[in-house]
Amino acid sequence: MQDTGIGVSEEERAKILSGHYRSESGRKMTTKGFGVGLSLAQQIIEAHGSTIEIARQGSDWKIIKPREYPADKAVVQQLLDVIAGARVADFILENPEDLDKFGLAHPALQFEVSGGKDNAKHSVAIGFKQPDASKNAVFARPVQGDRPICTVPDYIVKAVDKSFDDLRDKTVLTFDETKVARMTLIGGPVSIVLERAPGNKWNVIAEGKTAPAKPEVAASMLDQLHELKGTRIVEDPMTDPQPFGMVHPTLTAVLYDQSGKGIGSIYLSQIEQTTGLDAAAGKSPPRNFGFATASADKAVYEVLPAQVVDLENTASALKGDTEPQPATPTNSPPAASPAASPTIAGPPLAAPATP
Repeated sequence: MQDTGIGVSEEERAKILSGHYRSESGRKMTTKGFGVGLSLAQQIIEAHGSTIEIARQGSDWKIIKPREYPADKAVVQQLLDVIAGARVADFILENPEDLDKFGLAHPALQFEVSGGKDNAKHSVAIGFKQPDASKNAVFARPVQGDRPICTVPDYIVKAVDKSFDDLRDKTVLTFDETKVARMTLIGGPVSIVLERAPGNKWNVIAEGKTAPAKPEVAASMLDQLHELKGTRIVEDPMTDPQPFGMVHPTLTAVLYDQSGKGIGSIYLSQIEQTTGLDAAAGKSPPRNFGFATASADKAVYEVLPAQVVDLENTASALKGDTEPQPATPTNSPPAASPAASPTIAGPPLAAPATP
């Protein structure tokens, strides 16, 4: 790679691959940009030029290569289901001599599955898309032995061709729910503390007032934080909090254990961004995005905006437990009206005398 442009200083070269970063000289140019091009290029190269290895560990899965990281069980299971259900569409050539014409001499994608009592390995190479578009298939061939070339449905490629970030667990903060004894929730009009009480109950503290929290609402808050997962990883690690609304998060949740030791923090934001040019309107239409990050992992996850709203609403409901509740009307019968006193007709009252 050669730099034939305006140049990048030595101290800035380490930053340009982080994403959302522009060099000092670049920011002075009239050409606008967000500083994501080289970062995306690096991700594409890494996704298509590396080997990813996943291994089962008990009931979980773990990424072993290119680096160790917990894997997303749901994504791995979907991957295995596709592989297990794959069937040959057509047999093309029994004894192939030229694998290049099928894209199988140096396949762009190859997957291997091993297991069973003898830990047998089965590898399949995926080549070019079949020229007949109506077939919706790609050329494939088992790697072991002198095997024929066949075709398999092309949806297998999309299912199997996963990057490291596709396969990694996207839980924003991993923690044991039973260890949480205290939660601080700050954001907008909400500033509350949720403390575990005896009998698996919770108390909520807001504006100097303490009240029992509704058990189902407190449990919902803890579950929402525990199950919070990103739909994708936007940046890892986060280099600038500004583009993701993390300078002033929409909601911050800090978790503590019984001893007062911090378990971790979750930061959430909901912001409006423009994504692309709307030809009809002549401008970029805004969209709402949700982002999350945590103290234990510096990655930025994109989350559904509805998840941020739900957490805000749950925090507001907890705060409402400390506010005075309106009196509930009773259903008792109305009191009987006193008997009307008989009236005696008389002359009208005289107006006050004018001096």
